[in-house]
Amino acid sequence: LLHKLAQREFGPMAAGTVGVSEAQIDQLEAIVDHLRKNAPLFRALILSFIFQDVGRIPALRDKYKEEINPADLAYNSALFLGKERIPERHGLNEQAKAYLIFLVRHHGLLHHIIRGEISLFALKDILELKQERSDMFDAFFLLSFIVLSAIREDLILEDLADWLFAIRSLCHRVMAGETSFESEFEKIFLDRGSLFFALEE
Repeated sequence: LLHKLAQREFGPMAAGTVGVSEAQIDQLEAIVDHLRKNAPLFRALILSFIFQDVGRIPALRDKYKEEINPADLAYNSALFLGKERIPERHGLNEQAKAYLIFLVRHHGLLHHIIRGEISLFALKDILELKQERSDMFDAFFLLSFIVLSAIREDLILEDLADWLFAIRSLCHRVMAGETSFESEFEKIFLDRGSLFFALEE
């Protein structure tokens, strides 16, 4: 929408730097269409938007004050979901409950990675899931993408969205056994080392 408004105001050459491109939206829609085939996971994904911040509820924080981590809202939200039997109250079976708790537990991870607070290596734990890990990762990716977009309308830029899709592509290649985080990071460190020596010269 912002891109179309810019084109109307400044002409067809206006760059679409704010928001996601139409091609990126097509990719997101394709992910959604695929995830819809897994009903328990898709239901958990929808509910994760509602329950991701349940860890902020003062009454629950007081009730479980000995078990929570005051600095980790995602952990607290996942803890409260299990303790208060919230998934069961919404008719989720054990599989969907596990999906929901997983998604809520990790919903802010990509945001922390983008901010530089956590290494990209933290995604390795998510990729080590044994069952349906490709679909689980895509549900995590979609949730993270929408959560980032909801923080502020100009937070997701087209190039940042490209970077997020590049991370998704890398993670799928890791899950397929085509590469590893270690080898990919080695390439990055070699490139940065070369730049360092070039700057010294």
